[in-house]
Amino acid sequence: MNFFRIWLLCFLTLPVFAQKQGLGFHYYHGNIFRDSRQMVHLIKGFPNMYEFQWKYKRTGISSWERVYNFPFTDIAVIITDFANKNDLGYAISIIPQLQILFYEKSFLSPSFTAGTGVSYLTKIFHPVENPLNVTFGSRFNIVLHGYLGLQLRIKKNFLMDVGYGITHFSNGNIKEPNTGLNLILWKAGLNYLFFGKTLKNISDTIAIVPLKNFYSIRLNQSFKQLPSAGNKFFYIVSVSGNYNYPLTNLGYITTGFDLFMDYAVKYLMINETTTYKSSVQLFRSGITAGYVFKINRVEIPVQFGYYIYLPFKNVTSTYQRAGVQYAVTKNFTAGLYLKTHYGHADYLEWTAGWGF
Repeated sequence: MNFFRIWLLCFLTLPVFAQKQGLGFHYYHGNIFRDSRQMVHLIKGFPNMYEFQWKYKRTGISSWERVYNFPFTDIAVIITDFANKNDLGYAISIIPQLQILFYEKSFLSPSFTAGTGVSYLTKIFHPVENPLNVTFGSRFNIVLHGYLGLQLRIKKNFLMDVGYGITHFSNGNIKEPNTGLNLILWKAGLNYLFFGKTLKNISDTIAIVPLKNFYSIRLNQSFKQLPSAGNKFFYIVSVSGNYNYPLTNLGYITTGFDLFMDYAVKYLMINETTTYKSSVQLFRSGITAGYVFKINRVEIPVQFGYYIYLPFKNVTSTYQRAGVQYAVTKNFTAGLYLKTHYGHADYLEWTAGWGF
């Protein structure tokens, strides 16, 4: 009897707790991007992804929700079939996402969905049992997810999504091998909203905060493995200085410089070349430009860099950074960055910065 009462109470109160919520299912189909000769033998077919979403509609309680036009925040569970069950297997991912609708009041709205999370791989590299898998060296990977799309309201409570974009898997070179994997996919799906179209948004004016240019400095640290060194870990540290120009409350343009010190370079130069002469050659420096998206206290930086000092040319002359950081205080931020060279992960950085 007590169990029946609890079940009945949960059933009757579900509409109250689900007033801003919904469920979604999406199917993805496409190709593995062939960005490395090392992984061509792993491409056996066309990958598929199956996404299950819990959706939460933002109604403007916080100012950032109004700035981003009352978006959805989603928790997605995604099952990925790489179309190579023997070598690559499957991935199970959990990804928090943000879906922005550009014309929310229209029956047809362009949208942008982005998120980052953690993925568990069923098949990873093993020198005896799975030597062909040079893509995944560890069970857990970071997964990055970004899609442009269209959302169509087909009924009061039903929305259809179609889109095109990319999903990236990498462990940040924490454990070799790690070529990374990029999926270029189409998606289509259906969402059911418990609240229909009657949910009222808070549309009062947003307080105007003066936008000021500011400087920032960051300390970044990491470790990475080298297969040629018996998978030994090498320490990397870098310092970044930036000048930041806010365009709107949504984010700011950032430009600056990076100074890297990579101890893996010394090993490579000594063992693969005869050009190592001094510790100065461990340094690299570059100039950067990019944009930082702001979602309340969460910031998502995307940066592009060019090396102006690269004594050991074992990487491309350009590099990229993407990540997430959190504003702990007004001036202090901390987070994680993924540094890459044309989509190939170099390493995962732990970063802390101060703005002034």
